[in-house]
Amino acid sequence: MDMSTTCSRAGRSLDLLPIRSSTDAVVAGALATDRCLSQGFPARASREVGIAAAELASNIVRHAGIGELEIDVSEERALLTAIDSGPGIADTQAALEDGFSRGRHLTDPDEPMISLGCGLGAVARLMSRVDIRSRPGGGTVVEAEKRREPSSR
Repeated sequence: MDMSTTCSRAGRSLDLLPIRSSTDAVVAGALATDRCLSQGFPARASREVGIAAAELASNIVRHAGIGELEIDVSEERALLTAIDSGPGIADTQAALEDGFSRGRHLTDPDEPMISLGCGLGAVARLMSRVDIRSRPGGGTVVEAEKRREPSSR
């Protein structure tokens, strides 16, 4: 990873990570987990945010080559924002279905699958809200938010 920018303010941490390799995806997952734990999220919820962060970063590397992942965590919620200038996603609703990308729809049926294609679907299941803004040839922005359950404060 080249450089990350970190900002901590009254009960909130904000990190902006350049994503350029699969190593960055691992770092993003670990950092997101750590930030959630430090804000008092339960361990399970913290790990779920970490898995989502790693998946979003991995998607940047796989589909766009480079991009950024913003990790914004407060006591109330964790917000992940993945930004890239890649080829975009033509059908964002279909992209949330398991098997959509490398698992089924984007590859030749005679080609071996190189992943399960469950990434964005898994992110949607792990997080409270996922919003995808994309256009073919125009890059993609994915926001994934996990709200902290009231009983876990």
